Amino acid sequence: MNVIFDFDNTLLPEESTVEVLKIALSHKKGGHETMQYLADIAPRAFAGKSTWQEKLLMLKTAMSVTRQTVDQYVASRVNALNPVLKETLQSLTNKGVKLHVISGGYTEWITPLLSAWEIQCDQITANRFIWLGNRVVAIRPSPLLSSKGKVQVIHHWKSQNKTTGKFIIVGDGSADQDTLRYNASDAFVSAEYFQNNQLPEMDQMRRASTPEEVGQHIDHFLTQLSPAVVY
Repeated sequence: MNVIFDFDNTLLPEESTVEVLKIALSHKKGGHETMQYLADIAPRAFAGKSTWQEKLLMLKTAMSVTRQTVDQYVASRVNALNPVLKETLQSLTNKGVKLHVISGGYTEWITPLLSAWEIQCDQITANRFIWLGNRVVAIRPSPLLSSKGKVQVIHHWKSQNKTTGKFIIVGDGSADQDTLRYNASDAFVSAEYFQNNQLPEMDQMRRASTPEEVGQHIDHFLTQLSPAVVY
């Protein structure tokens, strides 16, 4: 059995990319105004629905990120994981469930934060930067930059036999729900405790209005999808 977690607004109460860009722009002239505009377009960008002009601005801003920027962000979030979510993740590992993360955020901070939180993930798929020395120069091509990216990632895993079994996904956005809609996942826990995107109701979907409910809903689906296994 597999459980996939989103990262932003699911494990952390924020869009991590926006927070990293805030750090990168904090000492730049006009940085505050740029950040206000980025905050407006970020939801579209992370859903793969931004215009090419908006994508160009995101790329230009990303080039302000340095390795020190990433280190500063990681250090500031080492203790930010909700204890209930951490307990849920550790409990799933103890049950033999494979944990994965698929995120439109970036590997550069997601991987070290998961390690700092002592979360054992079988696979982590996220966006990545291209670096020239200490500074970002580009964003690597990735299916996660499109609106159906998470669906593509899971279908790729299955086609490559990277993992087998049923998939439960936990996330806050339409990209997470689309994995259920397009038969990439088998169940969906809508994370609505940090923000509520008012996603439409679907079969095999449960809403978590608190972190405590995440584990409860996952356990429900684990039992439903593997009736022969006692959890």
